[in-house]
Amino acid sequence: MKALILAAGTGSRLYPLTADRPKTMLEILGFPLIYYQIQGLLRHGIQEICLVTGYQQEVLIHYILLAFPGQRFTFLYNPFFRDMNNIYSFYLAAQYCSESDMLILNSDVFCEPDLLREAVYSPLDILLVDGEKEFSAEATKVRLDERSRVIEVSKEISLEQSQGEYIGIMKLSKGSCQLLHDKVRELLYQGQSNWWFVYALNELLARIPVSPVFTRGRVWEEIDSPLDYSNAIHLAEKMVRGKKHLLNGRSMI
Repeated sequence: MKALILAAGTGSRLYPLTADRPKTMLEILGFPLIYYQIQGLLRHGIQEICLVTGYQQEVLIHYILLAFPGQRFTFLYNPFFRDMNNIYSFYLAAQYCSESDMLILNSDVFCEPDLLREAVYSPLDILLVDGEKEFSAEATKVRLDERSRVIEVSKEISLEQSQGEYIGIMKLSKGSCQLLHDKVRELLYQGQSNWWFVYALNELLARIPVSPVFTRGRVWEEIDSPLDYSNAIHLAEKMVRGKKHLLNGRSMI
């Protein structure tokens, strides 16, 4: 299995914290967010990691190569990071994603290690979903059928119809990745460059059975705003106080 981390965005809602760095470089207990993601992937045996970069990519790449000496990474640059949503970042990784099952992460997600482990070892195509946490109408929500299969992923799903919030991590088989890339390519050719790539999955859910893996109260935070960032730091501090899943004496994943 390989991992794909989408890290091209500007993090404009976090400005001025992101004036000189991508938001995945914001620090949580002394380490950038991207450290926790990569450390977690390596811990669970994923050695092939690709990052699609864009805004302030030099800062991100410089840090990663210093923090993980000897580890090989693939970096793909999205020159349209200001103008397109992450559908184009996913499109750029078509060749990388065509050879293996794939764990796909948004680079702004902080989570505890059990969630990554469950995604890595699931035999199914899955989305990580929080069905307990209160979320806003703007969240990327998930709708399930009577068999608990995912039938829609969208910000436009009403709160009443939703069974939870997609937290920004999914695992797809090699075949499912290939189908998704074909659909993404088709949508881009149709001019749909402002879509989130996960929206393209909606077009395939009749052909790709995707199951939710629920967070069940485990720690996660998607960092889009200063409040999200404060929440992530608070959650990390609670994990440390509870001596939960520490590595190297300090990191949680």
